[in-house]
Amino acid sequence: MDFQTDRVTETSEVGEIVEAPTLSGGRLTPARQTVLQILKGTNLALTHHEIEHQAREKGVQFDRVTLYRALEWLVTKDLAHKVAAEDRVWRFSAARDGSRDQAYFHCTNCGAVYCLEVAPLQQPAVVPEGFKAHRTEIMLRGECAQPTCTRA
Repeated sequence: MDFQTDRVTETSEVGEIVEAPTLSGGRLTPARQTVLQILKGTNLALTHHEIEHQAREKGVQFDRVTLYRALEWLVTKDLAHKVAAEDRVWRFSAARDGSRDQAYFHCTNCGAVYCLEVAPLQQPAVVPEGFKAHRTEIMLRGECAQPTCTRA
């Protein structure tokens, strides 16, 4: 990625450089691409700090404003989901298969928020007349199966 020119390039399987796709209303900038790669690389919903830490581990640094803007842009483009758990901290996850629906499991011991596979709802909740639902979010709470899980 070239942070100086704000161009996003990728190497194809045959070694040639190809431009990353642009989306209506913006481009997949280097910061956005890095954040999206981090989100796609885990089955957890991550906080701003966790994303920032993982980016630094990859040798990528950007200021917090850039990170916040990248996350909000990914959410508005339905490339990522934004959810708050019981601790009221925003977490982000990659949208799976372009779905606007997402299910989560919040471990009440360690605080981790896992992204779960969600089957399409056969019959969504009934909303009052004139209302229009755009997204479904399900939060399950309990204890995860990680052997290292301890009460936060």
